[in-house]
Amino acid sequence: GVGAALGALRFWKPIGIVLVALAGGWMSEWYGVGAILLPLAVVQSLAVAVALLIHETAGRDKAADDACVDYEDAMMSPNSACQPAGGWFSSDAGLWAFVAAMVLYHAANAPVGVYLGLFLKRDLHAPERMLAYAFAVSMVAWLLVVWPAGWLADRWGRKPLLVAGWTIMALRLALVAVVKSPWLAVANQALDGLGNGLFAVVAAAWVTDRLADPRRSGEAQVIVGSCLVLGSALGPAASGFLVDPLGYRGLFAALAVLGAVATAIVVALVPESLARHGESVDGLAGEPMATTSNLSAAP
Repeated sequence: GVGAALGALRFWKPIGIVLVALAGGWMSEWYGVGAILLPLAVVQSLAVAVALLIHETAGRDKAADDACVDYEDAMMSPNSACQPAGGWFSSDAGLWAFVAAMVLYHAANAPVGVYLGLFLKRDLHAPERMLAYAFAVSMVAWLLVVWPAGWLADRWGRKPLLVAGWTIMALRLALVAVVKSPWLAVANQALDGLGNGLFAVVAAAWVTDRLADPRRSGEAQVIVGSCLVLGSALGPAASGFLVDPLGYRGLFAALAVLGAVATAIVVALVPESLARHGESVDGLAGEPMATTSNLSAAP
């Protein structure tokens, strides 16, 4: 299923991040920070070269067209997302609610990445190496959750895991606001990895379901990525004005409240995508989500 495929894909990201971080830390300690730049440039060049070797699977467009025809026939609807019309803005309230929830997720979560190191050093008087430990704990948790998250999302549905991911994010922010020990702050980063791992897999799966067109999977990734970038920009920017009057703990508490608001949006306004898709196709009733979720520009 879509969830399992996304889980398998996302599995490799934390591995690459941890390996590069460990190698970069070792090289900078022995040879200076400048020694990292050339190897990184080589690795990036190799990545570009390998990307150029990627090609579309033969018959992909025909398979996508056939899938659209089958889906439309099953729905018995004259309208379909396989026939784009309508412009860039969707009328799908559920999709817009999820966009808001994704932006708020990252607006709440991203500032901790900026201020956690300062909090550990200044408030908890932790040694500098503790930040590296916190980073490693988060990545390991992410690594462990992404594959089973995709598998479970295909079987249980998307929404239970979405609610779990958003709840874990808000809980992690609340806990970091009250921890007294640097080791507890580091252990709390496991929740960061769990929440982000669930987001990375299940959010993309939900949007892919919602668009209901195999040819729009790239569009689904753009929506999720744009929300990540927007939230990750807005959160730290606003936090820069709040950290002085509130302090680190007060800032984290405020972010936890924002995370709770985002979680409430998911619980109240974001529907289950997998069950509705399955019910529509199997039961030959209802209307495909994509008929109300068209973000494609008219040709």
